[in-house]
Amino acid sequence: MEESSRPAVIVTMRDAERTIARTLSCLADQTVADFDVILVDDCSSSSSGLEIAHGFSECLNLTVVALDTNLGVAEAKNRGVRATQAELVAFLDSDDEVLPEWLESLTSALGDRDVVSCAYLVRELDEAGRLLRTRRMLAPCLSTDSWRQLLSGTFLVRRDLFLSVGGYDQAAEPMDNLDLSLSLARTGARHVTVDRELFIYNARKTGKAKRDDYAQKSALNIRYFLDKHRWYYQSRRKEVARSLEVAATGAARTGLGRDAGLLILRAFWTRPNPKIGLKMLLFTLATPLGAGVARWRERKHINRMIDA
Repeated sequence: MEESSRPAVIVTMRDAERTIARTLSCLADQTVADFDVILVDDCSSSSSGLEIAHGFSECLNLTVVALDTNLGVAEAKNRGVRATQAELVAFLDSDDEVLPEWLESLTSALGDRDVVSCAYLVRELDEAGRLLRTRRMLAPCLSTDSWRQLLSGTFLVRRDLFLSVGGYDQAAEPMDNLDLSLSLARTGARHVTVDRELFIYNARKTGKAKRDDYAQKSALNIRYFLDKHRWYYQSRRKEVARSLEVAATGAARTGLGRDAGLLILRAFWTRPNPKIGLKMLLFTLATPLGAGVARWRERKHINRMIDA
C-alpha cells in the first residue's frame, strides 16, 4: 500500500463497552473529517464493545482490528500502526476524550516537524467514575534536559519515525510511554508543542488487582528499561536509584521477595545512602513496617508518573 497523507488515530480497547462510545463520539465531532480511525480490540471477553464501535462506521472512516489473543496495550498500539499506511499517527485509549479541534490543531502545528504534542487535563475519578478533581498539565516535551513523557492522546508523530524506534516496547511495560519518549528524544526528533488543553486523560482509581499487576510489571521490567536507556540515565544516578527503589517496594508488597531484594541492592549499589540501606534491612526482615513503607512509596511514585 502507498503512504496516505490522511492522519490515522489508533484507538485500543479491551472490555471497554462502558467508555468506547464517548471516545468515538469525540472523534466523530472533530472539526476535520479527512482522517482514519484504526480500532484495535485486544481480545475483549465479549463483543459488546465492538458492536458499539460498528455503530460509528457511517460517521467515521473506521477500520477494526480484532486480536485473537490478549497482547497488551503496547503491542495493540503497534498492530494498529501496522494496519495503516497513514503518514501521521496519533493514539487514544478507550476512555480518553479530546476536544473537537484536537486533530486539526495538532496537524496544523506539526508543519515540517516530526512530533507535536499538546497540553492536557487530568480528571481524577473514583472507582464509580465520580470526579474527584481536575488538573491542568503542560504539553509533553522531548528535550533530554527538561522533558515530560508522551501519553496517548497528547501527541501526533510521523509513522516512519515511530516504526524506526520500534514503536511501543512491550518489554518496557508499564514504562512504555516513558520508553517511547526517550527513544524518540534520542533520535533528535524535531518537536513542537501546542499550549492548549486539547486532550482529557481520565485517571480512574484502580482496584488492588490492577495496582498489583502494575507493581509486578515495574519490578520485572525496570532493569531492562534502565539498561536500554543507559545513554540517558548513566549521568543520573539519583533518578536510577529512585526508580529501582520504587520498583523494589512494589515487588515487596506483591510477594516478589527475591526481586525486591535484588532491586534494592542495585539501588544501594547505584547510590548508597542510609535510607536505602534501612529499606534493605526492612525487606530482609519482611516486617509489616516494610510492607507499609512499600505501599506509601508506590502511591507517591504513581502520583509522580501522572504529573510527569
